[in-house]
Amino acid sequence: HLRDPATSRDAEERSKHARGPQMSAVLALVLLHPARTAGELSEIADSPIFSREPYERRQQVRRRLSDLKLLGQVRHGERRGDEVTWLVTR
Repeated sequence: HLRDPATSRDAEERSKHARGPQMSAVLALVLLHPARTAGELSEIADSPIFSREPYERRQQVRRRLSDLKLLGQVRHGERRGDEVTWLVTR
């Protein structure tokens, strides 16, 4: 996220308190629904810790997937259209 525009970094800072719970929720989604794209996972993410607005929820899920990938907990799977699928790292 280092290359994000300042406004995106600011938004991330404001939502910092939700990062841990969102990461746990996204990891659980990948465990329950492997080989799904971020967009598909965001449609399944119905927890109140995610935004109700679809675009914002998709961005939250993408950010948490990126965080989890940096921690080595998830990895890319196959490419599907413009997105990649996600799998839990074993």
